[in-house]
Amino acid sequence: MPAPSGRITPPHSGSGNKLAGFVSAISSQLENVSSGRGGGPPLSGSGSKAASTEEECARLHKELSRVKAELRMKDKQLSSTQKSMQVCEKELIALEQECKEKIEQVQQEMSVMQVDKSTDEQNFVQALEMKDKQVRAMKIDLDALAEAKDQYTTEITSLKAELANTVASKDTLWTSAASASNESEQLIVSLRSELQDMLTAMNNLKREYAESKTTMFSRQSQLESTNTELVNSVANLERELAKVRETTSASSLTTGGASTSVTSGAPQFGTNASFSSMNDEFRRVQQTLVLTKKSLHDESRKNEVQKQENIALTVEVHRLKQALETAQESSAQQLLATAQENQNLKEQVKQLSAHTNAAAAANSELRVQRLTNRLIEKQETIDSLRNRVTTMDVRLQDSQLRVQRAEEKLSRMEQNGGVDDMEMVTPIGKPGMMGGMRSRPNRMAHVISRVAPVVERSHRVLTALDVLDRWLLFLGRVFLQAPFARLGMLCYVVLIHFWVFMILSFHTSHLTEEMQLAEGAAIEPGEDMIPGGH
Repeated sequence: MPAPSGRITPPHSGSGNKLAGFVSAISSQLENVSSGRGGGPPLSGSGSKAASTEEECARLHKELSRVKAELRMKDKQLSSTQKSMQVCEKELIALEQECKEKIEQVQQEMSVMQVDKSTDEQNFVQALEMKDKQVRAMKIDLDALAEAKDQYTTEITSLKAELANTVASKDTLWTSAASASNESEQLIVSLRSELQDMLTAMNNLKREYAESKTTMFSRQSQLESTNTELVNSVANLERELAKVRETTSASSLTTGGASTSVTSGAPQFGTNASFSSMNDEFRRVQQTLVLTKKSLHDESRKNEVQKQENIALTVEVHRLKQALETAQESSAQQLLATAQENQNLKEQVKQLSAHTNAAAAANSELRVQRLTNRLIEKQETIDSLRNRVTTMDVRLQDSQLRVQRAEEKLSRMEQNGGVDDMEMVTPIGKPGMMGGMRSRPNRMAHVISRVAPVVERSHRVLTALDVLDRWLLFLGRVFLQAPFARLGMLCYVVLIHFWVFMILSFHTSHLTEEMQLAEGAAIEPGEDMIPGGH
């Protein structure tokens, strides 16, 4: 029988070639057997040979049916493999397009990162320049603060000197106030002693004045009584003198001679004698009266003088009282003024010391607080600049690291022909690149090589494991990101298993039928039961 010509052998399948050769060999053997059997009439001694030939034909028919079944299965596997290869080619094309897009995206990111890097470098340089400027400004400020601190120290020293002078003046004022108070006390004591002496003298003068007044009144009463008596006596004498004068005038009017003179010689002599005695008494009384008037005038004058002296003494006493009161008031005022002045000086000294201390402390505290605040602000500025410089350093390092990673990724993708190991960032590489060696061991290949070291000897096996690992990782990431993909994959696996189960059951039933047909055909010799035969 001729070989079946309707079969398509897979181009790159060794088992299919072997099966095709095996089928052609069996067909040639069957043709040979048929040709030998269909020749001349059989000899009488060839019965056993015909039986063995029939058995061989039956065996070859069975083998041929089995090989045909395997060939059909290989054809189906080849068709499924070609379909999967087409799907893989489409996926490879899509992956290449995706890799190109990723390469373009990475190049754009690299350009953006380079721009960011240049911008960051410029910002870093500007920040460093700004930092240097601020450091110089801070140094200038620190110098100014040091000068201000020296000035404040000088001012504090001068304030301390002024405070010491104030304390010294306070002591001087205390001493002067104490001396003034002592002097005022001594003056008050002396004024009090003088006032006491003046009061004693005034009391003595009052007593003497009262005594002199009493004696003067008694003497005046005596003089008045004496004057009254003298007036009475003078009146009596005047009356008697008038009587005498009347008698003398009457006697002078009478004229007479000797008789008259003789008869009246004795009475006239008596009258002249009485008259002379009366004149003497009158003169004496007049003298006494004159003396009494003189003494009365003297006493009156003395009384007036004493009155004037009393008035002068009263005025003097009043003046002394006023002077004493004035002195007391002045001393009291001086004491009050001195006490007030002392109190004012004490308050001024306290206020001055407190104000000086408070002002100095407040100014010093305020200046120290201002300096501290300025130092804190400068330190915060320095810290912010340091943080900014650190941040820019980190950004620069991050940019450099990103650029380096992008360059490494790009170079690795270029080396791997646009394929990158997703899990271990391991370049897979094409055959012949990098001497056919991987830069680092793949996880799957490494694990399998531990179990079976013979795997490391085959570069194709390693490449297949790398591709399988890559596709598994890719599918794992897709399934991880898409729940519907996981559900679809589950349905696909279930359908594949169901389809395989159905195909296996179908082929098993057909194989059983073919075997039965082959057994039935083996009974009838000379018939060709091989499918596809002529």
